[in-house]
Amino acid sequence: QTIYVRINNTGTGCYTVKSFLLSLIASPVANQPSDFLKCAGTTGKASFNLTTLIPDVLNGQSPNIYKVYFYKTLANANSGTNPITGIVSAGTTAYIRVELVSDPGCYSITTVNLVVTPPPTVDILLDVISCSDYPLPTLTNGNYFTGSNGGGTPLFAGDLITETQKIY
Repeated sequence: QTIYVRINNTGTGCYTVKSFLLSLIASPVANQPSDFLKCAGTTGKASFNLTTLIPDVLNGQSPNIYKVYFYKTLANANSGTNPITGIVSAGTTAYIRVELVSDPGCYSITTVNLVVTPPPTVDILLDVISCSDYPLPTLTNGNYFTGSNGGGTPLFAGDLITETQKIY
């Protein structure tokens, strides 16, 4: 909305009119995303690409009006200093600041839990050499497949293996 102001000089009777544009923009809302879960790698840690959370944090607010930043501490989030850039490795809490692009002093903060989940337990089996059919033994943890990472055809305890192959 355009606001007009008239300024009068009472001594001379002269006046001037000035205007300015008043824009009211809704305060930012930092919507809390669900816990961010990643499977642990061989080091027991995981990498999190926090930028993938931006659509959930904004929840329909325009990225042209609101900017999202990530921080390691609440103090940094409140001061807007030392944002996290790129990918974070570790399981912890990240602080999320949503601020107006036009007024960084107008902001809202929430958190997200970065959760590193351990890989599932699977039985460790040794290579088998057999001169006849081989029945797959019962597993305590996991399942058999003809492809890696649970791909290919599922196989079950008791299935007879009649040819040389790699089973996962």
